[in-house]
Amino acid sequence: MPAGTAAHIICQHSGQDIYGDLVWNYISYSGEEGHVAHYCTCTGYANWIRGVDVCNY
Repeated sequence: MPAGTAAHIICQHSGQDIYGDLVWNYISYSGEEGHVAHYCTCTGYANWIRGVDVCNY
């Protein structure tokens, strides 16, 4: 996903530690879906995003 691409965060889950951040976002963008480390996502939140569901899988 290119830098600056807008994406919709569908849900979040814990995963591999990336520089002290265990949160991963499951996102949708341009008709595609996938996981991205929260550390690499500019959300304005340092950790879990209030109001975003936890992924159930």
